[in-house]
Amino acid sequence: VVDDGAMFYWNGNLIHRYNMPSGTITATNNASAAIGNAALRSPVTIPLTNLVVGINVLAVEVHQARISGDDIAFGAELSATVEAIPAVPFSESPEQWIELFNRSSNRVDLTGWRLDEGVDFRFAAGTKIEPGGYLVVAKDPAALLARFPGIAAVGPFTNGLSHRGERLALKDAADNPADVVRYFDGGRWPGAADGDGSSLELRDPRADNSVGEAWAASDERPRSPWRSYSYRGIAAASPVGPDGQWKEFVMGMLASGEVLLDDISVIETPGGTPVQLIQNGTFETGTNKWRIIGNHYGEVINDPDQPGNKVLRLVAYGGTDHMSNHGETTFANSRDVVNGREYEISFRAKWISGSRQFHTRLYFNRLARTTLLEAPALHGTPGARNSAFAANLGPTYTEFRHAPAVPAPLAPVTVSVRATDPDGVAALTLWWAVDGGAWSSAPMALASVEGAPEYSASIPGKAAGTIVHFYVQGADALGAASTFPAAGPNARALYKVDDGLAATNGLHNIRLIVKKSDADWMHNNLNVMSNKRIGCTMIYDEREIFYGVGLRLKGSEHSRTVNERMGFNVNLHSDQL
Repeated sequence: VVDDGAMFYWNGNLIHRYNMPSGTITATNNASAAIGNAALRSPVTIPLTNLVVGINVLAVEVHQARISGDDIAFGAELSATVEAIPAVPFSESPEQWIELFNRSSNRVDLTGWRLDEGVDFRFAAGTKIEPGGYLVVAKDPAALLARFPGIAAVGPFTNGLSHRGERLALKDAADNPADVVRYFDGGRWPGAADGDGSSLELRDPRADNSVGEAWAASDERPRSPWRSYSYRGIAAASPVGPDGQWKEFVMGMLASGEVLLDDISVIETPGGTPVQLIQNGTFETGTNKWRIIGNHYGEVINDPDQPGNKVLRLVAYGGTDHMSNHGETTFANSRDVVNGREYEISFRAKWISGSRQFHTRLYFNRLARTTLLEAPALHGTPGARNSAFAANLGPTYTEFRHAPAVPAPLAPVTVSVRATDPDGVAALTLWWAVDGGAWSSAPMALASVEGAPEYSASIPGKAAGTIVHFYVQGADALGAASTFPAAGPNARALYKVDDGLAATNGLHNIRLIVKKSDADWMHNNLNVMSNKRIGCTMIYDEREIFYGVGLRLKGSEHSRTVNERMGFNVNLHSDQL
């Protein structure tokens, strides 16, 4: 409704003019004609391209037809339409490809070469890769070229890449292996590249590509869009569960993954007298009013797409469930959810990695819905520099171990590791600490040059039952440093001096060694239902060692707190089997 004319601006840009002359308009310009009785006008559509993430501003400047006019009038209504995407079954992408990179200074002729073992492909005569060039071998090269036009792509290969892990061999014309990679879907290898939207990328093309630390999941954050999601429904009693026990909104991922969240809202009676139930849904006061528990972790960060805007970074280390392992918040004024009443749940989300399945509900299980978050249509960087590229990773490591597996009281322990680096290994240091104590260190000496160089150092003997935490740190000739395990002091390579508790009756024996602080966290009443795994070293029959095993409690709330009924769930990674 306008009397007489108006200029409409969205975020400072002119989007519409009504009853105004063309050209530049200033405060001295009059409307084109006088309006007798102002009436409701046809709607004006604001293109989505005019919108920005966060706060948008609509400004309207009203003009009179005559300087002496005294009947100015203006009124407007702003409404939004949510376009629903038709539901489709959740399915994995059929996209599969392998990228070859020529790191040498010479052209490589692949005539007679082939990919073997996990997949099978024979290169056509005359196929070449220029120095610093790429060649992508695809399961469906036409489909890949449609997504990434202009890249060098060949194919198709037969068989397929397994999500569980695969051995791939590149063989030359004489059938000699030019390169062999055995990848896995977890452990030392990046789990986010396990078919969840990220590709598996080699970080440093000069590094040993047989070790997991040389690889990373592709970074899809720049491509991933912020999207708004909303749904309405009538609250109804949960089939099971005490609906009235807690007055909460609950959210979580169905599997491991990472997402950014903002503008979380639960509105009661959105079509009548709306009441906002969520407190701090914009996270402007951090995680105040929110509890992120169990195998979910949350922190408030600056929005990478709109600096200054606060968003929640939610990381799930496993799937959500009904009692723990989620994010939750109590409704404002502890307001009850009333069965039979309509509610609207909405949020903005930006998928980062891993699972795209985001679950929301009103306690206990009312208006529950799993939303499939939008992810980029393109994945990885086929035919171009990897998003995870690093110029120098520092040394890489294999055959890391301590001996003996279960040392006798006061007996020294030898830690050894093989280390390689294209620029040469300059130094290796062994770090250790008695559980909860200060760190000590010793230089590691070169023990063997057969194969990859092996280094070793000793930890002085400790008393019976002592838990020792250790890792190695290395540097190459250019000063690039790395640690193993990769998390260094935050990893869980541990041993326990013999405490005399091992089975001696011929039965198998398993030691699960954890730091006291980790055990205390796991058994704390606030965390007892958590399915987040803590780091653990498992020793089988006093000889086989598995570092970095995932450990958590198992069972219901009735068994996790009672010693006689307590059990553990142990997860060995695929590269440990």
